[in-house]
Amino acid sequence: ETLRRQQYPLRRRSCKLYESRGSPLRGIRQCLYKSLLVSCFCNRSDPVIFRHIFCLQLHGVFQKLLEHALKTSQHNMKKSTIAATLALILTAVIWGLSYSAQAEAMKTMSPLFFVFLRYLLGSIMLLPAIFFMRKKPDKNLIPGGIACGFCLAGGEILQQFGLLYTSAGKAGFLTALYVIMIPVIGIFIKKRSNWKIWCASLLSVAGSYLLCSDGTLNNFGNTGDALMILCALFFAFQFIAIAKCAPRADALQLAAVQFFTVAVISGIAALAAGEQTSWQSIVATTKPLLYCGLIAIGFACTVQIAAQKYVHPATASIVLSTASVFAVIWGWLLLGERYSFANLTGCAILFAAVLLVQLPSKEEKATSAVQE
Repeated sequence: ETLRRQQYPLRRRSCKLYESRGSPLRGIRQCLYKSLLVSCFCNRSDPVIFRHIFCLQLHGVFQKLLEHALKTSQHNMKKSTIAATLALILTAVIWGLSYSAQAEAMKTMSPLFFVFLRYLLGSIMLLPAIFFMRKKPDKNLIPGGIACGFCLAGGEILQQFGLLYTSAGKAGFLTALYVIMIPVIGIFIKKRSNWKIWCASLLSVAGSYLLCSDGTLNNFGNTGDALMILCALFFAFQFIAIAKCAPRADALQLAAVQFFTVAVISGIAALAAGEQTSWQSIVATTKPLLYCGLIAIGFACTVQIAAQKYVHPATASIVLSTASVFAVIWGWLLLGERYSFANLTGCAILFAAVLLVQLPSKEEKATSAVQE
């Protein structure tokens, strides 16, 4: 104690900070005391002995610190993944209700103008939050947001035109093929998926087939089917683009650029297709337009971008594919729609796919065992 006070003074108050319960840093003070004690017995006047002993003691402390940091980061990542999955389920619930809102809006407004207005509303909604936060944008924000917006706009426009030539049941099933396209594309961009994702993707496609069964899924090969497959491909690339851009960019900024890009492209497409709208039609579509623009786009799509920072794009697509299940639930509750046994079986299979993709893999179990 005397030697510590004379040659190596430490503030008592700062020492107490390192002695907080559960903190691995208290080991640094302990190894210092041990080194002082051993060097005092060996050769009190030689500081080299103290330095060697202290370094050996400190090596063990830093090793424990590294293990503690790794365990903490793994735990935080697991919590973030669970929170992101719940956020994606919330997004799917909101998107499920938007299908009924879109069906109602098509009675009074042309499809491409509806896409233009709802994405314009979504981008305008985010501007106050972006201005308030005043976060410096990433250098890749504009190109990344435009790429995401281009893929999303391509999927939306192709889907609208495909519905002119094919049934709603086939359109829903063929659009859901983006779930299996994502792990296939991942092979070529070095973002491979594990067996859980492959199995869950196949289950999602099977569930979508049963969910969309309406007696028109027997004959494939017309123009509308081809447009729907291209639509699914655009949606798959949009998920992958978000997964690449979201970790580096702010979610609000990336969402605003993406929504504005979709609004511009869909507005140009509406003018090129000769669609027209009037103030009366906009007023008549106010409720569906506000829900789809502010909640389904401005809020839910922004939540999707923020959540995809922590989950694999294929996992996100599988969770979001349950939007069709929630569309069935909302249609039953609000519109009084009736569904067959095959449709309900498809809903159950889609939920099973979501549960499957959440199961821990062998690598995750091994990591948890090592940490424990």
